[in-house]
Amino acid sequence: MSQLYTQPDLFLQERIPHKPYCKDFKEAPMLVRSYAAAIKRRYIQVNPPHLRVFMLFDLDYEGAGLAWEDNNLPMPAWAAINRENGGAHLAYALSAPVLTAE
Repeated sequence: MSQLYTQPDLFLQERIPHKPYCKDFKEAPMLVRSYAAAIKRRYIQVNPPHLRVFMLFDLDYEGAGLAWEDNNLPMPAWAAINRENGGAHLAYALSAPVLTAE
């Protein structure tokens, strides 16, 4: 079974970039801010450059919150379900960071 996390665990200072990209609105330009400033924004970068610490999935269909169970996948570390449309964000925490650069 995967380790369970609370939403704030995703945003612990040691897990995300020191100066993450962030913004308050989808249409707004991305800003690079300190952790203290970025953590207050609605959208924030959770993986450092060239590493994957978390795998985040934005599923835009009704019932998406249980997509992992419907497809016999491991339980995500964290899930947020939109009550209005049934869409969801699922997060998997990796046991070790994965290098994504060559």
